[in-house]
Order: sequence, then structure tokens, then C-alpha cells
Amino acid sequence: MDRRIVSFAELNALDFEISDLFAMTQKWQRGVVFSRSNPRPSTGIIYLNGCTGQYTAESGESFFAGAGSLICLPAFSRYQVLNIDCELSRPDAWLVEFNIIQNDALLTPGDAPFPLDRADAALAGEYIAAAAGAYEAPLPSPLALKSAVWRLIALLSQSARRSERDKYQPILRGAALMKEHALTDTPIEEIARLCGLSAGCFRKLFREYSGQSPMQYRMALRMAAAKRLLEDSDMTLDEIAAALNLESGAYFCRLFRNQCGQSPGAYRRQYRR
Repeated sequence: MDRRIVSFAELNALDFEISDLFAMTQKWQRGVVFSRSNPRPSTGIIYLNGCTGQYTAESGESFFAGAGSLICLPAFSRYQVLNIDCELSRPDAWLVEFNIIQNDALLTPGDAPFPLDRADAALAGEYIAAAAGAYEAPLPSPLALKSAVWRLIALLSQSARRSERDKYQPILRGAALMKEHALTDTPIEEIARLCGLSAGCFRKLFREYSGQSPMQYRMALRMAAAKRLLEDSDMTLDEIAAALNLESGAYFCRLFRNQCGQSPGAYRRQYRR
């Protein structure tokens, strides 16, 4: 079966099935190291109720997870967990496992363990505890187990989608500013400042969000404006260049050919044919 890495935010827009459901209540032992030397057969979500641990991925990257943490353990990942602390009077953790399948492909949210948003942890913990209760009951309830897992995945995917929107909100403002001032050469540094970001961070997030750099986006806006002028006016190339804040008609001609694959004159004739 093919394997694809798909974030929880992306799951929000996909149609998929879940299989191989399992859930359990865990008791940890202080100072013990659990080692996952073989690839995980399914994705796990664990809620640390009364314990703490240090997770170390196969790559060597490590993070501490305190009580109340929610951890994703992706399918195929390898890692170690050092059990630092645990409770005597209550369950240390609840774990649920499942596989996400779409069109004969196994979807996994990553390739190494990672912490999930603590804002979702308490409610997610309730869903995982409910799944464990349904699985471990004297008369197990597959329906209750599946219901709890679906609610968990929905919570995580919708939350991740909101976080993604929040992350890129400054970029949406920056794109709007660039569109508003598409025909000027406002420095990217100034646009980033207006968005509350450093220029480097703005460029990085802009490329993540749009797949292109801010300068490429600005150029696409200018070429769209150029096409409208070629389609709807009889302006000369020098006049269009001036309207686009470019140095000359000859430069505009070279730029248009490079960006659009044909000369401005050819585009105008083709459009008006």
C-alpha cells in the first residue's frame, strides 16, 4: 500500500476511511525507556493524563511532554520515550490507534512524533478515554470506539485548519497590500513591516502559502494588468510601460515575452482576432 504524509489540516478537506482501531489505558513506570525500533504499524494519539515523558525521534530530535500533553505518533515512525514521572492513583495515559486510508493509500500525519495543540488536549483526552473505555469494556462497543475516533480526528483536523489560517493571516494582508499597490515598487520590507513580520519571515510564509515569492506574485499582478491594457486599450507599449511603472516600452516587451511566452503585440492581435 502506498504511503502519503498528509497533515491534519489537509484531512479536513479529504474523504477517507479509518481502520485497525485500537485503544487502551496505560500505566507507566518511572525511569523506564520504551523503544519503538520497528516502524509503527498505525498512527497513534496519546493523552498524558498523569505522567511526563521525553520523546526522541529516530533523527535525534527530542521534546518534553508534560501532564496534559497530546502527542501524535505517526504510522511508520520510530522513536523512544523516557518515562520521567507517573501517577499511582489514576491512569497515566490513554492511547488510541488507527489507520487512515484513502484510495488504497495509507495517510500519516508525519514521520516522527510531535506534540499537538494543548488547547485541544483536554477534549481530545476525553475522546481517547472514551475510545479506551469502549475497547476495554467487558462487552466492547465497536460503534462507540469508532464514534470516539471520528470525533477525535475531526477535532484535530478542524483545529489544525484554524491554526493554519491564523499562521497565514499576515500573508493574506500582505497579498492584499501588494494587489492594492501592484503598479508601485513598495519594498517587500515595508510590506512585511505593515504585516508585523520580518522580511525574511514574510518571504518564507508567503512562499509556503502561495507557492511563489512575493516578487513573483507582484510580477504576476503586473502582467495581469498589462494584459488588460493590451486587451481593452490602444495604448502604445511605452504608455503601458509607464502605467506599469516600468522603465521603457522595450523593457516591457522583453519582460512580457519572458513572463507570458509571446510579445505584447502578438498577445493583442490574438486577443482581438
